[in-house]
Amino acid sequence: MTTNRRPKRPWVLSPAAAARKRRLERWLERAHLSQAALAAELGISAAHVALILSGRRNPSLPLAKRLQAMTGIPATEFTRPTAA
Repeated sequence: MTTNRRPKRPWVLSPAAAARKRRLERWLERAHLSQAALAAELGISAAHVALILSGRRNPSLPLAKRLQAMTGIPATEFTRPTAA
């Protein structure tokens, strides 16, 4: 039996998404927080935080503003398109 499934493509981060990921990871390191702890503080799942870090998802504007309040990283940096 054959299926019409497309092969998975490796995910490629755009330069903007890669820079955002590095910046947020550095903040997590300095704050001694895990992705799970950040997710708990934000009231979202750890999986959602991982998707934001990977560049596969952009946070909503309210979530981006909460991230800004916590991290000091401008909300506009989280809401930019991340497609390569």
